[in-house]
Amino acid sequence: MFKDIEPLLAQAECITLTIATEENGKIRVNVIPKGKGDKHLVPLTIVATAEELDGGFVAAIQQYREKTLSIAQQMDQFEQDAAAALAAAEETRKANDAKTAKVAATKATPAASKAAAPAKVKPVVESPSLDELF
Repeated sequence: MFKDIEPLLAQAECITLTIATEENGKIRVNVIPKGKGDKHLVPLTIVATAEELDGGFVAAIQQYREKTLSIAQQMDQFEQDAAAALAAAEETRKANDAKTAKVAATKATPAASKAAAPAKVKPVVESPSLDELF
C-alpha cells in the first residue's frame, strides 16, 4: 500500500491519513496531501467496509494520483500560459504607449512652429476723407 502512496509524495510535502469509524460498520479514510509551495491538492475521502478497502484502496489511490497529477500538470501549464500572456500584454502596452507618445510629439511640433511664426500684419491703407471724395 505504501508503494502506491509514495508517488503522491512527489506532488506533496506530506500526506496525512485519517481513519475513523462510520455507521453500519464502515470506515472513513481521508488522504490529505499538503501541496508543495502554494499548490493546493484536493483531499480524497473514501467510505467503505474493511473488505472493500482491502480490495480497492490501492486502486483508488492510483486513480486519485493520476487525476491529481493531471490537474497539477494542467495548472502548471495554465500558470505558464498566463505568465506568457501577461508579458505579451505588457509588451503590447509599452509599444502602444511609445506610439502614442510619438504621435503626440509629432502633432505638438507643428503647432509650436505655427505659434512661434511672426504674425502677418496687413498694411494700413489710409482711406480718403469724405471731402476728398466729393
